[in-house]
Amino acid sequence: MAPLTRRNYLVHLSALCNTAVRADWLDRNPVTEFIPERRNMVKRRGYNADELRQVFDALEVERGSDRWWVLSILVFSGARANEICQLQVGDVKNAEGFDYLDLSRFDADGVAVEDKTLKTAQSDRSIPLHPEVIGAGFLEFVEAARAAERDRLFPSFRLHASGTYTHDFSKWYGRFRRRVGLTSPATNMHSLRHGFRDAGRRAELSKEVIDALGGWAAKDVGELYGDRHAIAVNGAHMARIGFGSFTIAPPDSPADDRSDH
Repeated sequence: MAPLTRRNYLVHLSALCNTAVRADWLDRNPVTEFIPERRNMVKRRGYNADELRQVFDALEVERGSDRWWVLSILVFSGARANEICQLQVGDVKNAEGFDYLDLSRFDADGVAVEDKTLKTAQSDRSIPLHPEVIGAGFLEFVEAARAAERDRLFPSFRLHASGTYTHDFSKWYGRFRRRVGLTSPATNMHSLRHGFRDAGRRAELSKEVIDALGGWAAKDVGELYGDRHAIAVNGAHMARIGFGSFTIAPPDSPADDRSDH
C-alpha cells in the first residue's frame, strides 16, 4: 500500500476514534500517534511556455468555448478553477478604466450567493483582467452573455453534488492533457496556478501583490498589500505577468508569434 494511502486510512480511523472519545466510548484516541507526517510524493511545478502552447494549440478547435475561456483565464489570473467556473456575468466589472473579475460570494446587495464557494477568506478578492485575455476577445464574450440575459458566465458547467462547478471540467482536463502528451505527474490543472505565481516572481512583483492577485493567504494581516480592490483596478500589476513566447492571441493576429517557434 502506498504511504499516502496508509496515512489516509489512519486519518479516517483517527476521526472515527475522536468521535468515540467525545461519546465517552474511548478514554483516548489510540490512533493519533501512529499517523505519519504528511510528505508529498510529487513536487508540482508550473507549465512552461512550450507546454502551454501544446495545450492551447490542441484546444484551438474549441476557441471561444467555455472550457477555452476558463483555461485562458486560469493561465493569466492565478485563480482557482472553481472561482472561474462559478462566475456570474455581473462579476465582470470596470472601475477607473480597468476591467476586472469580482471573485466574491456576495452579490451587489451584499447577499451571499447560495451556490458560490471560496476556499479561504483571502479568496474573496478582485483581480484585473490580463491584456492577453482582453485581447483574445473576452469582453466581447461577456457582452454577448449580457445580451442573452444569462446569469452565469459559463453555463456549460453544472453544479456538482460536491458543491462546486469544476467536477466535470477537472475530469475532462485530466484526460485532455494526457491526450496531448502532458503526462508528467508534476503537472496538472493546478500547475496553471503554480505557473502564475512563478510568472509573478519573474516579473518582480512583490509577494504581497502576488498573494493578493492569487488569493494566497498572508502569514500575517499586516502583510496584506493595502486594499485588495485597489490592486484589482491597477491593471499595471497584471500586465507585467507573461509566459515568454506563449500567447492566446487569435492565430491570424499580429500579436500571435507561435508560427515563429
